[in-house]
Amino acid sequence: MVLFGTAGAVSRFVGRKERPKAYECKVVLRDVLWAQRDFMGARGRFAASLEELRFKLPEKRVYTYSLEVTDGGFVASCEHDGDRWQISPAKGEPEHVSSGR
Repeated sequence: MVLFGTAGAVSRFVGRKERPKAYECKVVLRDVLWAQRDFMGARGRFAASLEELRFKLPEKRVYTYSLEVTDGGFVASCEHDGDRWQISPAKGEPEHVSSGR
């Protein structure tokens, strides 16, 4: 009985540790979406890179971020240990596309 309680506590701890990582990613991707919408409104096209967008990433970040312009849109992605999320203007919300586990 004690082993089950300990195992449950460990799994809850690991789950809590992973949530802040995914939270960072989702917040940054939403911010990129809004920055791209502003960029599009001002220039009539999407920025081709985070540098062109003048987007500042968090200093202490877990994920690696990228931006790709597509026909009529863009896809912003974040990845850490095979865990990948992305957002596009068509989706409007971060989407979990692969898991590292």
